[in-house]
Amino acid sequence: MIALLAKQDICPMLETALRGQTEDQRHPGTRRATQRQRRLTQSDVIQLAQDYMAGSTVNQLANKYNVHRTTVLAHLEQQHVSRRRITRRLTDADVQDAARIYEAGNSLKTTARRFQVDAETLRREFARAGIQTRPRRGWMNPSQARQSPPTTVS
Repeated sequence: MIALLAKQDICPMLETALRGQTEDQRHPGTRRATQRQRRLTQSDVIQLAQDYMAGSTVNQLANKYNVHRTTVLAHLEQQHVSRRRITRRLTDADVQDAARIYEAGNSLKTTARRFQVDAETLRREFARAGIQTRPRRGWMNPSQARQSPPTTVS
């Protein structure tokens, strides 16, 4: 019977099945995309809500309970836990101090590290305060792009 099936296209799959190997075992570099859902018990959900109210962040809870952050948010909403308001990390005085350091020649990233915030947070605070930032290395400022003479091909 195997000889008869060998003439058809299913022969490689049949041989693999007879050897007891799956498709993934024949090609160890490939992996099936499977989503594993972690379902929290009711006591876990209650504890998650208590942890949030005690000060844990959404990302910390997602890591602790091995779930996605949107899952944490959904459980908090189901438990009628109000979200904390996002507070500014830098005061106006901090932004002005950071601007002086940045204008002295430090990079946005270096300046942000000094204030223990992300560079994007500092850039956003600078924009809010009307403080100009330098273009990133290798990036052309839009005003410079307009002033550049057109290149001619000979």
